Amino acid sequence: MAKTRAQAPFEGRKEDGGSRFLWLSAPFWLGLLVALAYSPAMPFFHSAVGILTEGNSTAKAVLFVAFIAICLSVRAFAERIPFLNRVPKRSLDVFLALAAVSMAYGLLLHVVFFSSYAGADANSFVSHVTQCGDSWCWEGTYLQHSHVAKTAVYFVEKTVGLSVGPQSDNGEPLYQIFPQADLFALVTLAISGLLLVFGVLSALRQEDALDCLLVSCATALFFIASVDGGLFSQTGINACVFACVFLLRGQRQMHAELRFLIPVAVGALIAVLPNLLFGTYLIFRDWFYGAVAVSALFAFVDAESGWKKIALLSVLVFSLLFFSIHAMDKVEGPLTSIPRATSFSPGLPTSPNLVIYGLPANAGTCAIKSMLPEMNFSSFAKYGWYFVAAANATDAISLTTEQVTQRFRSAFPQGYLYASMNRNGPELRTATIHWIRKPEGIEYSRLFSFRLVSAVDDGQSTTLTGIASASGPMLGLEIGSYIQSLGGDAVVTTLIV
Repeated sequence: MAKTRAQAPFEGRKEDGGSRFLWLSAPFWLGLLVALAYSPAMPFFHSAVGILTEGNSTAKAVLFVAFIAICLSVRAFAERIPFLNRVPKRSLDVFLALAAVSMAYGLLLHVVFFSSYAGADANSFVSHVTQCGDSWCWEGTYLQHSHVAKTAVYFVEKTVGLSVGPQSDNGEPLYQIFPQADLFALVTLAISGLLLVFGVLSALRQEDALDCLLVSCATALFFIASVDGGLFSQTGINACVFACVFLLRGQRQMHAELRFLIPVAVGALIAVLPNLLFGTYLIFRDWFYGAVAVSALFAFVDAESGWKKIALLSVLVFSLLFFSIHAMDKVEGPLTSIPRATSFSPGLPTSPNLVIYGLPANAGTCAIKSMLPEMNFSSFAKYGWYFVAAANATDAISLTTEQVTQRFRSAFPQGYLYASMNRNGPELRTATIHWIRKPEGIEYSRLFSFRLVSAVDDGQSTTLTGIASASGPMLGLEIGSYIQSLGGDAVVTTLIV
């Protein structure tokens, strides 16, 4: 019976000495040091790591790389740590089982949460803008990137008095509208905690340095996905790819080209499963860059000498090139405007529009406009922390949303603040408002990116139909911000695309 990597090391391969683990950890420590010490390098570092981990959080990227470096470094001195000799031999099997359980549990949690909102389905985006301490906050969730499990983060914060920081999502907006949040938070913490523990133990048991690296990466990605994203997220897909690459390294009888193709095929299958099973409209593609590069790298390392190794090296070089280009593209960000925001016809919302959210409620529109002298705004609106505007420029504006974000964060360093670009052309959309507290004097005609056609109110909820120049998530953010600015509170569901 053929041995697998989960059961035993490659036949004929000797156990790596501690020095190899240290050498392998060196690039991670170096990259981390450069990014932290040299601020211009941080955007590319964040962008490159973000292809694997997804999201806007720089702290997540830093912790991901630090986790891998620490696991490799600790493994280098395993012989001097008596505890590691007593790690259960079945820790890897337990880790893989917990990874599967955590992903299945995340889907169950998503279904339970969505069942609270009539009409919400696999293509819905459910969001909530609310008061969080001294400022506002916003959280949204959908099948292919679920944030429901992140309510466990806020549960920990309020229980023990810790904080993940003002510039990070902590799950509080969804916690406030999830009646069973405390119970499910305890389950989430138990599963995710055990997943992390057995993942680390499995990584430290590996005799091969590259296997330790793979298990460390898979552990970190599965842990992130268990609380932020779920199976169908970019992070969840990448976690499965790393796990697959690791398991296939033990199949010595398998051809190198299959060890390259199978993990990529697994990632592709998980990416399209929501479309096949639930008829969703959205397909993630960013996972592909990292999956191809990782699969090609390890297939090349393990390939027999000859044309296969040369072919895999070619694939590896091109995949790393496209990975780097994609990372740089994410650093540059989209332009905040094309030459002119288009008014398609009288009465329809303009597009594209610049959106900034996370502003202090007392920040005036004149002050905001003065910070963007490159843009001549033809129209704008502000709802509390939310500012949206259409540019009336004659020339292309060489300004990225990341630059706008950093410019406003330097002026308003109170915490959570982002700039984005609404590029959607006007299209018919619906949005359902589930009322928590309905404000007086609400006028839907005051929405900047939405022109109302009809409104159906049943007392508990209001369904709006109209022409919108915003994506589903951004429309939910605008409606939620407008309602909050009037002193109201509501959950908004829209289509995700």
